[in-house]
Order: sequence, then C-alpha cells, then structure tokens
Amino acid sequence: MALTAEFTNTKFEARTDGYLADSSGDIKAIVEVKPMLRQTKEPQIGIQESHQMVAGLLMDYKSSLPARRNKPRIIISQDRQEIYISVAKYDDNYIAYLQTRNNQSNPFMTMHQFGPWNTHSAAAMRELGPILLAISLRAREY
Repeated sequence: MALTAEFTNTKFEARTDGYLADSSGDIKAIVEVKPMLRQTKEPQIGIQESHQMVAGLLMDYKSSLPARRNKPRIIISQDRQEIYISVAKYDDNYIAYLQTRNNQSNPFMTMHQFGPWNTHSAAAMRELGPILLAISLRAREY
C-alpha cells in the first residue's frame, strides 16, 4: 500500500508491505516484513519506518474524519525470524511542523521500539500473541 505525505512544495510516497485496517479502510497498524535481521540494515529500516509513519500521520490529519487524528501509531515488523513493535510518540507541535515547517518549539517524533520476539521460540510467541491480540482489540475503538 502507498501512503502519500504532501507538503507545501513537495510530496513523497511511502510503501508498506501491509496493514491492519477496519472495514472503512482506516489503517490501525502498518505491517513490514524484511528478509534480513534488523541489525544488518538498522539505519535504513528506521528511516523507512519513520517515513511510513509520517506519511500515515499526514494522511490522517488531512482526513475529514477527526477521529483518525488521535489514534496510536504502530508498526509491526518481522525481520527474518524477529518481530518488533514500534509505537510513535509525537505532539501537536510535530504535526504543525510537518504542515507549516514552523519549528520554534523544536518538535520531534520518537519511535519506541519493542522486541525482538523470536518466531522460533515458543515462549516468545506465547508472550507476543496476547500483545498482538490487545493491539487488534484496542484498534476497534479508534
């Protein structure tokens, strides 16, 4: 799926491998899959996931549905046999910065990364399963 971030004089498109969405098409979580371990391309993967997050943010903030603006921002990534969950933290100053380029308040988005959970480990999957279920159930409410 392509997510497009439009700015005053430019735009970019961030492609995702998949997503969790409701019946109206509202994206609840982005899904990414890589054939290699994250450590081998950590900077590039971080940049790609941040681009996807920014594009999704801007699309939702331009939506006519205000409820889409204040939902959690989540990326679920499988890098080879390791699964990570990343959650974005930002505030209204960051959104204003993206929309107007005004950075007087020094706005940032921080990606909080959890994991990895190894798919070859039954114990790790027992731990991850309820987390993914909780994300899915909670997504019904935003």
